[in-house]
Amino acid sequence: MTLDVSEEAEDALISEISANVSDPGWMDHIFHSDAFVRPDGSFDADAASAHILTSKPLTL
Repeated sequence: MTLDVSEEAEDALISEISANVSDPGWMDHIFHSDAFVRPDGSFDADAASAHILTSKPLTL
C-alpha cells in the first residue's frame, strides 16, 4: 500500500493515527500480516480498521 503524499504528510498521518488508537501494533496489522488480505490479493481496509479501532489494551 502506498500513499500519494509527501513523507512529512505520511509521518503526520501515522502520528495522528497512533495518538488515537489503543493498539500500539496497529501498523503491524497493515504491513506485516496477511489477516486482512482478500482472496484476490487486495487489502481489506474496512476489516483492518474495524479490528484496529475495536482493539482493547491489555490490563495487567
